[in-house]
Amino acid sequence: MKKVKPSLVLSDEDLKKITTYPPELQTELFHTSLAVQSPYLLAKINGEQYIVASWIAEYKKAGKAMEDIEWNEVITRHINPFKEENLLDDVAKLNVREIESLLEFCNKYGLMGEKINNISIEKSGVDTLGRRILANAKESLSYFVKETLIIQGLITTYHDIIQPLNDYYKDTNDTSIEKTIDEMELKLKQGINSKLGLVRPAINLEAKGKYLPGYTTSTLLGAIYYQFYEVVTSGKQFKECVNCGSLFIPRKSNAKFCPPFTSGEHSSCQNSYNQMKSRAKKSVRTGKKTIEEVANSLGRPLAEVRGWFD
Repeated sequence: MKKVKPSLVLSDEDLKKITTYPPELQTELFHTSLAVQSPYLLAKINGEQYIVASWIAEYKKAGKAMEDIEWNEVITRHINPFKEENLLDDVAKLNVREIESLLEFCNKYGLMGEKINNISIEKSGVDTLGRRILANAKESLSYFVKETLIIQGLITTYHDIIQPLNDYYKDTNDTSIEKTIDEMELKLKQGINSKLGLVRPAINLEAKGKYLPGYTTSTLLGAIYYQFYEVVTSGKQFKECVNCGSLFIPRKSNAKFCPPFTSGEHSSCQNSYNQMKSRAKKSVRTGKKTIEEVANSLGRPLAEVRGWFD
């Protein structure tokens, strides 16, 4: 994520002021702290499914009203979503039809932000701390799914349609596809721009009297779209994971697998793929299956499986 360098004013040998930008004084350009109130669970409220923090269910079960809640006792973890390196990757691969996967995502990053500007919360008589906590404690499942599918659709448009068409156009100069490219790029631009308003300029205070430019957001959704905006405007490309087929942004040019869910760990997709290769090799070497049978049973291309034995 981008950083801003505050200036340092020094004096030269003639006592003239010199402004420098030493790298050791780099400051984060994006300052945001969003509440993550894990663990989350699904609960039906007034006939509609919601993703809610488990403590809300416990309070309701105990018959407590919001006025009875001790907000300082509510355990809340905070993240800066702009600094979450795998956020866009995890959104791209999230299967919203698998509740376990959906809740795992929420437990890591929190909710999209449906309730951030909810008027009913503002007028509920709850104090400022309580409103901040409640804002990321409950969200309708339909809203979360809808927003996830929209951003996934834009990512698919960028990777599966726009990039291949542009590559083909550069190679062939086929003018018959120009209109299609223009339409798809307009759709992508409008889709991203429609949510960039969730990110706004903000002043960062480096030290007394030192005000630096910065950006912030009140919602996870805003950070997701900003990360996607950076990918598109920098010309980065998604790759398909060799193991699961999900899209991800490669950190290295030779990356083949989804990054690990938790920074510093091994990629679960790489581990699964290596285990699959080991089992396949054992089946062939023990005579249980031929290379062709292994390829058919795993649904992998024959050329790929043959490469495991080179």
